[in-house]
Amino acid sequence: MACEEKQIKTEQHAHVKKQQPEWIPGSQHPEEIRQELFMSKNPSVSIEKKVKMEDFEDYDVMDPIYRMGWGGILEFESDICYTQPVIDWISTLQRHVDGASLALTGIVSGKQYTLTHDKIRQMFGVDTGIRGEPGRAYEYPDESYLEPSNLETQDWIDRLQELFFLPPDTIKYTSTGKADLKPQAKVLWGVGVLNILPREAGYQSKIRVRDISILYGLISGRVAISYAHLVMLNLWATYESAYRSSIPHGYLLSRFLHNEGAIDMDMDMEAHRINIELRTLTQQDIPNLVFSLEPPFHIKDWQNRTFVADFEPEERQIVEREKAERVRRRDGVQEQEQEILNLKKSDHSVEIELPIKASSSESEPSTTCVRGYKVKNSLAPILEAIFMKHGDIAAECIFKKASVRAFFLGLVCEVVMQLQTNDDRTIISKMEEMETDVSEVEAANIHVSWLRSHLEARKTSSLMMETKANMIMLKKAAKMEVREIRTEFMAAKERLKKAKRFVKVLGLVHKKLKTNIHQGHTPSLL
Repeated sequence: MACEEKQIKTEQHAHVKKQQPEWIPGSQHPEEIRQELFMSKNPSVSIEKKVKMEDFEDYDVMDPIYRMGWGGILEFESDICYTQPVIDWISTLQRHVDGASLALTGIVSGKQYTLTHDKIRQMFGVDTGIRGEPGRAYEYPDESYLEPSNLETQDWIDRLQELFFLPPDTIKYTSTGKADLKPQAKVLWGVGVLNILPREAGYQSKIRVRDISILYGLISGRVAISYAHLVMLNLWATYESAYRSSIPHGYLLSRFLHNEGAIDMDMDMEAHRINIELRTLTQQDIPNLVFSLEPPFHIKDWQNRTFVADFEPEERQIVEREKAERVRRRDGVQEQEQEILNLKKSDHSVEIELPIKASSSESEPSTTCVRGYKVKNSLAPILEAIFMKHGDIAAECIFKKASVRAFFLGLVCEVVMQLQTNDDRTIISKMEEMETDVSEVEAANIHVSWLRSHLEARKTSSLMMETKANMIMLKKAAKMEVREIRTEFMAAKERLKKAKRFVKVLGLVHKKLKTNIHQGHTPSLL
């Protein structure tokens, strides 16, 4: 009996297996079964980690990422992951290729949303340009660069020698090979498996061929890879593969879908909130490395092999200036964090209390000198208030002429004036212009991180108001539609009742006629 049951189960399993199509790249299946096949992988979502830059700043170990223009992956702030919308989006993925440019389109709640290179760059602040090479364009490598089929070429040997201490022929692409990564490569690899090409925890201990390709591009600087392009390749590979069940870039995709309006505003946000403290990369997360506690700052590995950042004098000045700006920006964000969180709510609006009180007087053609800078009379009280709170924000401006600095300070004051108005519609309409002004001021190396924080907060609050107003209108329209449908339903219900009665009457008539026919006699013709 047991043998018969076993035989039946074996035949059933073979039948089921025969019914299921053999996995080929997801996009090659008929469209109607692609989503079901993807969901059969039981997908999950991997989320990036925030990097605790205070742990790594003094060692310049992350500099290749900044040099490549990828600094945004080290500085992003996010603690929300919308797991199900992300899965829905990628399970319906379609790819659009236009030369080197890729676009990915997926569906959430019946609506299509398209992710592009530009959207990734805007969200994460990546691909901002190669330091010191303003004319150099980013490259968009295909799989043949990331995972070359021939691992015996001189190009591949060069990659290995750049990253490992051991001779190339002894390196293994496993967790044992990781121990012999050079200290800087090991730290960057730790960031890579989380934020560059993130993957599920079970595969984060092994070095992959594509890891080596990307690390080589970063550290050597010989290959300027587009980060946005890597994200696109990684997402598409996840969709196409039969074995990759973990969806990468959970935070990035969550932010993308939120920005596109794909997230239900009535959703319980707390249910999707992640403890960011548990998702932070620190020194302790990089195994077998010792970070010195005092100058000269260096990193040693388990065999006492040392990494010390080595820059040419001119590049060292640039690195130190960039580092100082990052620290100042980070400190400024922390200083204003409480103010941004304590937004005042009144009459369905959100107000931000700026630390500066602007003058309401009309603009006058004459100028006033404020600490050596000539600005319009109407802007003088604002500039004075800025200096009182933040000091001379133009002290490190790359332009030395006072008149040029005054021009940028005037832009700052005008943005402050606009932010302090209560006309949210005007603020929304001028938001792009204000963001452009602040970006130009930042490019001149004027300290306005505090203003950037307020600008982003006001943008968020204004968009929330606009979204809420739209939701109210949609709700009203939905209620009207419900009433109309209910009226139609009641009318249809009444028609159905009458039709049933009519059918019942016809049935009785039919029955009566049938009885009469059976009981009656056909009359004689003669």
